Amino acid sequence: MRNSENKDILQLYILFILSVGVIYKLPTMVGAMFQILLLIAFWRSKRDYFWLAFVLIITSEPGFLFAAIDAVHSFSFLPDSPFGNLYFYLVFLLLAFFKYYQTKMRPSFFLKANLILIFSYLSIQLMAFGVYKMTAFIRMVLPWLLLFIMPRMLKKEEDMAKFFKLVFSFTFFVIITQIYKLQTGVEFATLLGGVASEVAKARGGIEEVGAALRPLYGIFIPFFAIWGSIYYLTLKKNYFSRQYLNLILGLSIFSIFITATRSWSIAALFMAIFYIIISSRHPLRTLSQVAIAAVFIFAMVRIVPFLEKQVELSLARYETLEYFAKGDITAGGTTKRFDVRVKRPMAGFAANPIFGWGVGQEYQRYRDGHIGYHNLLMSSGLIGFTFWMLLWLNFIRKMMETYLKFQKKHHYKNVPLVLIAFAGSIFIIHTTAQWFGYLMGFNTALAIALLFTMGHRMYCMNKMALRVQQASKQTKIRLQTP
Repeated sequence: MRNSENKDILQLYILFILSVGVIYKLPTMVGAMFQILLLIAFWRSKRDYFWLAFVLIITSEPGFLFAAIDAVHSFSFLPDSPFGNLYFYLVFLLLAFFKYYQTKMRPSFFLKANLILIFSYLSIQLMAFGVYKMTAFIRMVLPWLLLFIMPRMLKKEEDMAKFFKLVFSFTFFVIITQIYKLQTGVEFATLLGGVASEVAKARGGIEEVGAALRPLYGIFIPFFAIWGSIYYLTLKKNYFSRQYLNLILGLSIFSIFITATRSWSIAALFMAIFYIIISSRHPLRTLSQVAIAAVFIFAMVRIVPFLEKQVELSLARYETLEYFAKGDITAGGTTKRFDVRVKRPMAGFAANPIFGWGVGQEYQRYRDGHIGYHNLLMSSGLIGFTFWMLLWLNFIRKMMETYLKFQKKHHYKNVPLVLIAFAGSIFIIHTTAQWFGYLMGFNTALAIALLFTMGHRMYCMNKMALRVQQASKQTKIRLQTP
């Protein structure tokens, strides 16, 4: 890496550590002033990739740091105000929008028509059903601004590479916080006075409990690192060494694996296998490299007893997926999503199957964000659900068109296929947690905006190549005409 990029990583860690110190050890008013200074620095900065990575990291809550449910230590200006929690990312989104609202895109966004259709339908639903809570609605609609902001922030491939380089560097920190959770049974943030996660039921480390612990916090960071490592392993340009990318890919998959979260792990493995089979330039060589990395990681695990036990318990949890294959939707009684929790959103869907309930009071009554597709059906109805599926089908269609039209030696030849695999990872996780819909969290919205930004760039490259070919043919015709 070049010195400037190493400097970015150092500055990001310094800023993160400084943020932890301010939020956890100084008065709330000082924290608010600190965040205002950060926003000023962002407004004046030309390194937008840096600030985007920073906001991704703090909203990912690695080690339960800056956790939203720990209001006193959340990264926000006004925790516990009468109007809700004014999170830093909300003001950041608005500021970024005003920073770029006059910047035009040429050509226009490649999925613009689909998005207009979806949000036009939402507007009709808002008029019909209203909003269940205005502050929550604003907080969870604003992240959609990332669809406007992202293509302007990451204008060049170099900006994208610098963004992922920063994300890669925090994969190591996430693993450290996970190891702390496995050893102690509580979150890393408790070292600084943060509260323990409500999900944590153990009062000891992994060696004192009989079920896999769930070191979930920060999981978005290795998830994005998987995207970035596969993307640059596929790209025929050397922004990173292949050894480094393989290391990040292996560690990120391992980081997600030890969370014992089935849908995320399936998504991670799906992307890795897709890359090896479809997009790798040398599938057998890549498979051997991955196998060597896996053997090395699991050999290290065998040396550390508490990691070995977590792996064993995690594997036992993953083995319950066999019940799905046999038709048991409860996965051997380990999940209630598809036999118990599904009843509420589907009752709402049955009450208004055509139009759905939007985000009104009935939506609040029937919603369950742990049942992604069912919740989407309930809120958008068959009409809105069709619009959402058309969005994804159009994305996949345009990526396939781009792949087929790229020449074999094109640097980005297999990247459109990889982007389809990334979309597949979203579909997998969406079965157990709603990733796309009218209301979005910052990180899920960032994932979709990043995917669509990458897709838009591929689509524009294809269109540009076609125009060049057409211009070349016309020039030849003119030269041949007497």
